Amino acid sequence: MVPTKKEFKKRLAKLNKEHKKLIAKKNKKVKKGFNGIYYRYKRPIITAEHIPVSWKYDLNYETNPFLMQRIGVNATFNSGAIYLDGQYLLMVRVEGWDRKSFFAVAESPNGIDHWRFWDRPVTLPETELPETNVYDMRLVQHQDGWIYGIFCSERKDPSAPAGDTSQATASGGIARTRDLVNWERLPDFISHHGQQRNLVLHPEFVQGKYAFYTRPQDGFIEVGGGGGIGWALVADIMNAEAPEEKIIDEKIYHTIKELKNGQGPAPIKTEKGWLHLAHGVRNCAAGLRY
Repeated sequence: MVPTKKEFKKRLAKLNKEHKKLIAKKNKKVKKGFNGIYYRYKRPIITAEHIPVSWKYDLNYETNPFLMQRIGVNATFNSGAIYLDGQYLLMVRVEGWDRKSFFAVAESPNGIDHWRFWDRPVTLPETELPETNVYDMRLVQHQDGWIYGIFCSERKDPSAPAGDTSQATASGGIARTRDLVNWERLPDFISHHGQQRNLVLHPEFVQGKYAFYTRPQDGFIEVGGGGGIGWALVADIMNAEAPEEKIIDEKIYHTIKELKNGQGPAPIKTEKGWLHLAHGVRNCAAGLRY
């Protein structure tokens, strides 16, 4: 039996009320959650529940009387972050039920709670060779005046045998913006040392060039002879081709970076120099552990 318009409005009002309650909820510190550097908090700051009701549901009774979800969301994760105009902003990777990811900006006045997504997800222009998927964007306020979004661009491997849908390629995608709303897509980063799925742009020029932290790897998942953090200088961001890459932090046997390691966010400039955050990957019984 089709719900009445009154029933539709009642359920929609409940969904909106629950969402507003979530956004307004204050995040609390965990007791004994201070490790000397930072505090842990009770709840994750961004979840699939934070996705706006108007994104997940068609709100037109005539076309969706049962008020069913049109964009199901699995998770929100691997966000890039930036502090801009007095707000803490996250470039969130949102994964839908269809496995496809898209980017969306969420903001908070304090970086801890009251996170709210902007009105619309990011509209990201494509290159001449469209992606199958995009994910894990880092945001970098560069010395040249642009805000850059550096992300992984995934495509089906064109060299895979017919019928093999398991092989993919990873490239370093580059886009830039002034306001995180209107984006200009630049050509992908060109590496001569394999695939790139962990590319990070340094915030300042080095020797008058754009500097990248790379992570060359032989395959989409398997790093092979790669897997360390590389360093590359690029003369022209409009044609970001690295003539050479030098490994500056290699993977090491029997450590937390045994399989691979990678730069995290863009380095943060401090009074004592650049603060770097990185991750290592090793094997465990459940697979790769970061």
